Amino acid sequence: MKRPEVTMENYQAVYDYYDQRGPNTNFAHLGHFLMRKAFHPDVSFAPDAQQVIAEKLSNGAQVIIVTNHDSDVDQYNLASMVNTKGVFAPMVGKTVIMAKPQLFSMAGKAGRLQRMAIDELGSYPVFRASDGVGEKGSPQRFLQRRASDSSIQLGLNKTGRDKYHLAGFPEGRRTLVARVDDTGFTHPGEDHTKVRTLSRGFGILYENLLDLEREVLVVSAGMAYGHDDSYRNLKDPTVFIGQPIVEKISDPTEFTEQLRANMQRDLTMAYDIHSQRPPTPAEQ
Repeated sequence: MKRPEVTMENYQAVYDYYDQRGPNTNFAHLGHFLMRKAFHPDVSFAPDAQQVIAEKLSNGAQVIIVTNHDSDVDQYNLASMVNTKGVFAPMVGKTVIMAKPQLFSMAGKAGRLQRMAIDELGSYPVFRASDGVGEKGSPQRFLQRRASDSSIQLGLNKTGRDKYHLAGFPEGRRTLVARVDDTGFTHPGEDHTKVRTLSRGFGILYENLLDLEREVLVVSAGMAYGHDDSYRNLKDPTVFIGQPIVEKISDPTEFTEQLRANMQRDLTMAYDIHSQRPPTPAEQ
């Protein structure tokens, strides 16, 4: 089946295509290996977290692994982390990754190669109800909602039907940085040390797996690049993985609140550890 153009207007063809495919195991092992060579996250764990993750994976649990979304290379650092830390080895080639649609539609030869690579790694595009523009009740808003619902259904199929692990960014978009727009207005940006409101998709996927009586392990991590954007080393973040959510949380709102609290706990620890690291050459 030919790769479809990834646009919101074409969401049905996109849904049909990615519903029929998953990660290419051989390519995934190569891709994760290459990410480890290019990106070098400094990863640490909460006490006993590695043991819990290893035991649950060996017992057949499905894993949902999430982190904050601070830069456009977060997914590459996440892939490097999975390959670097042996505890995650069973997930390589068996994990689908939520990704923004723009990654699938870059122009030129480089864009086509990127599309092929992320397809083979198991990524699939996620349309959000907040994407695009449109007045409330307009056809554009309706299209956004339909595309978003299809993205969630695709995730349900990949995790529930096909039994893949899942990785992604529940905040839905990157943290906004301070900038000056074309009119000269200064936008202050958002606090990199704070976890923002989480999207609804992860809660829906989690609850669906519980309804299917699956054992689910939710692993959260905090990823810190530094406090000053101009000095961030994007290939060498500090990552802290906290205690996973092991117990079942049947209420979706309660689950989302717990997940956000865990992500904030891990992000705070990641920045604490990052602040103790010696400065990189760019920071000196």
